[in-house]
Amino acid sequence: MFLFGIICDVLGSATSIPLPSPPSIPLVLEAPILSSLLPSDFLSRHDLLALHFHISQILCIAAGAVGGAVAIMEVMPIQYKHMLGGPSLKVDLHTGAIAEGVLTFTITFAVLLIVLRGPSNPLVKNWLLAMSTV
Repeated sequence: MFLFGIICDVLGSATSIPLPSPPSIPLVLEAPILSSLLPSDFLSRHDLLALHFHISQILCIAAGAVGGAVAIMEVMPIQYKHMLGGPSLKVDLHTGAIAEGVLTFTITFAVLLIVLRGPSNPLVKNWLLAMSTV
C-alpha cells in the first residue's frame, strides 16, 4: 500500500484510469434505469463511465475468486479435502449481518475521512489507511 501510495503521489494522485471497452460506452451513457434513479445533473458522462468500469472490475474479481476456489477444490488430494471447510458463523444470521454492516460502514467511513480530511503527509496518510483497513 505504501508503494502504490508513493506512485500515486508521484503521478499526481492518479489511482485508476477508467477505460471501458468501446462497445459498452453507449449502454452506460443511455442506461434508463440509472438515469431514472438519479437527477439529471448528478453524474456526468465520465462519472458514469467510471462507475461502469468499477462495477465490471468487481464482477471480474468475484468471478476470478469463484473460479480459483473451484480449481483448488478440484486439484486438492482426497486425504486433505477435510481441511477445506470454509468459515462458519458462530451467531445467528441476523446478528452476523448487522455486525458485518456496521463494520463495513465503519471502515468505509474511516477511509473516507482519512482521504478527505486526513493528514497532508503521504506516509502518515498511507499508514492510517493501512491501519483502518486491517
